[in-house]
Order: sequence, then C-alpha cells, then structure tokens
Amino acid sequence: MNSDSVTRSAVELRRGGVFYEAPRWHGGRWWVSDQQGTEVLAISPEDGTEVYASVPGGPSGLGWLPGGDLLVVSMSDRRVLRRRGDGQLVVHADLAEFTNYRINDMIVNSRGQAYVGCIGFDDESSTAPFSTGSLIRVDPDGTVSTAAECLRCPNGSFFLDGERTLVVGETMLPGYTAFTVQDNGTLTERRTWAQIGPTPASTTVAEMFPQLVFAPDGCAGAPDGTVWSADLSNARCVHLAEGGDVIEQVDAPAGQMVFACALGGPSGRTLLLCVAPDWDPRARKAEHNASLITVEL
Repeated sequence: MNSDSVTRSAVELRRGGVFYEAPRWHGGRWWVSDQQGTEVLAISPEDGTEVYASVPGGPSGLGWLPGGDLLVVSMSDRRVLRRRGDGQLVVHADLAEFTNYRINDMIVNSRGQAYVGCIGFDDESSTAPFSTGSLIRVDPDGTVSTAAECLRCPNGSFFLDGERTLVVGETMLPGYTAFTVQDNGTLTERRTWAQIGPTPASTTVAEMFPQLVFAPDGCAGAPDGTVWSADLSNARCVHLAEGGDVIEQVDAPAGQMVFACALGGPSGRTLLLCVAPDWDPRARKAEHNASLITVEL
C-alpha cells in the first residue's frame, strides 16, 4: 500500500460540536449529524448554521428522497426518520426487528432506496465480543429487508457506475466490499473492492482494533471511481484506488482523529473532514471540541 502524505491548508468550518459524523454536500450546503449532540445541521457560508432536525436517538447517516424529504438514521432506537417539508419528523422505517444493536451510516440512491449499516455488536463496550453486522435496505415506501449479511462492521458506503455498484466499507475487514445493485435494489455479485491489511482475529473489539493497519469509517466516493476514506487507525483521510493503493492522504490536525469525510463545495473539490480527539461519549459530551475542517483538493 503506497502512502504519500500531502500537506494542504485546512480551514475550520465549525467548532464546538459534540461528535460530528455523516457529512454530506446537498443543495449548496454542508449537512452533518452531531451524533452525541442529537442535532442535524445544515451549514452555508452565507446563511450560517441551521438546526434542521433534533434526533434524541442520535442522528447518523443522511440522505434524500426524490421528493426532497431528508432521511436520517436514529441510531439507538434503530429507526430511519423522515423530515418532511413542513418540518415534521416522522418514522420512515423501523429496523428494530432486524438488529439488536445500534444502526449507523446510510446511503440513499436517486430512486430513494436507502442502505443502512447495522453494526452487529455492542459498539459502546470495547470488551464486548465481536460479531458481524448487516446492510439493511429501506425502500421508498418504508419497506425493510436485509440486503447483505456477515459484514465486519459496515461503516460508510458509496456508489459507482451510475449507482449500479454499491461499495461498503468494513472497518474490521479492513477494506471495502462491492455489490452489483439490481433494478429492484437487491445486492448481488459480492466481491472485494479493496483489502488493506490482514483481517484481525475475531475476539473483542478492544483486542481487534490494534491489529488493524487501516480502519475505514465514513467515506466519499469521487467521480473518477476512487474513494476518500477516514482511517481510524492512523488519524488521516486517505484517497484510495480500487485494490487498496493509497493515492494520497490528508493528515488530521495534531491530537485529532478523522471519523468521516465528504466531497462538495461549489466546484466539488472541497474535502470536508469530521474530526475529534476520540470517540469516547463521556469525553465528547464534556468537552464539546469536535470540529469540521475543509481542505481544497
């Protein structure tokens, strides 16, 4: 795996968050979930920050239905919520019967089909035994079904080939797995997109994490078929080609980790990073020092 670190000027877009995740660029604004601050924020340089939704269950993955309604993952109660145009937040789909653990990231295609990552283990306890998770499909009418199983902590996804390919990050693989997306949303032809380092022995998360040479978290697919991926193991965001070669990397500010990223801005060449010192909920809620930073590519 090649590794060329590039020094770029970073600009702080926003500070004082509890724990930022799931950034997106949509409608000329940045969108982000403050997971532990329980708010979905929309941010623009001209109009400032709008609290677009309050999600007590902890917001995570974001996406939009064709009609413009926002979908947002509510992690702890295992629901996908829909923020209607009138501002009301309603239940779009209940995933509780599909998993006993928190749900996390989500990607939504242009048809309104959402794919939600189910972690598969107690991610709030580092000593909990590791078990695989799944990817759950939610159709535009709220119908729920299992899209893929036996994923090693699904965490960040992106589409390729005009949404005909879905690539899912697996933090504990570590790497990315690709699927062919059929017209009805079914995932087929499972294959490795990038395997980066050996798969750690399946014990507890605390024992597995130090074995990872790369730990993908939130990611952003690029127009050329590559991906920018947060790397929990190395406090950086890496630009990956299919197969796992690192094209370049952007290091986190000193003392910070990168948990998610997005591509956007008026030219589509701005990389947004969600950074914080760690993911300890007690520390994050006490310190409120998560930040959003931007880097021009």
